[in-house]
Amino acid sequence: MWFDLTLEARDGSRHAVCYNPHTSECEGLPLPVNPGTFAQVARVAKDKPLGKSRAPRMLKIQLGLSCNYACSYCSQAFQIADATVSKLADVEHFLTQLDGWIIDAPEKIELWGGEPFLYWAKIKQLVPALAARFPTAAFSIITNGSLLDREKLDFIAAHDVAITISHDGPGQHLRGPDPFDDPDKR
Repeated sequence: MWFDLTLEARDGSRHAVCYNPHTSECEGLPLPVNPGTFAQVARVAKDKPLGKSRAPRMLKIQLGLSCNYACSYCSQAFQIADATVSKLADVEHFLTQLDGWIIDAPEKIELWGGEPFLYWAKIKQLVPALAARFPTAAFSIITNGSLLDREKLDFIAAHDVAITISHDGPGQHLRGPDPFDDPDKR
């Protein structure tokens, strides 16, 4: 299948080209291109999955899908209600099963939500247990920052957890309260 494309340069000049995304062939480029051969890629199908590494460099743990904001653009905002259910007992099950899932210590462990700090009780159990199991792993949490308080900040500092604040800059007011307006969170 070929696509007819019109490319516009910064100076406003236009060039018509034909492109085949299946073979990466392109005809009519104003610059010479030396086509290369692509290495064959293993076919992946439902009955022939690619598989996952048992020695991940990064372990991402999604604590749950619930969030205290309702941003219309969020890819998780409209999850099925049952998918947001999360129990503290899940932590013990996860830790018990972990050795069967991975064989090498990850370099980094990232905790995700929804809003991860809605799962504060889980975080308090997970981080020390994982730090004991993987002492060289770096920890991080991506949060909207709205639930940070002195207890959480002390825990974060004590366990050397890197925090990334998801913030919408000038549009933050459309999302919810700005955590940077609160001196205790800032």
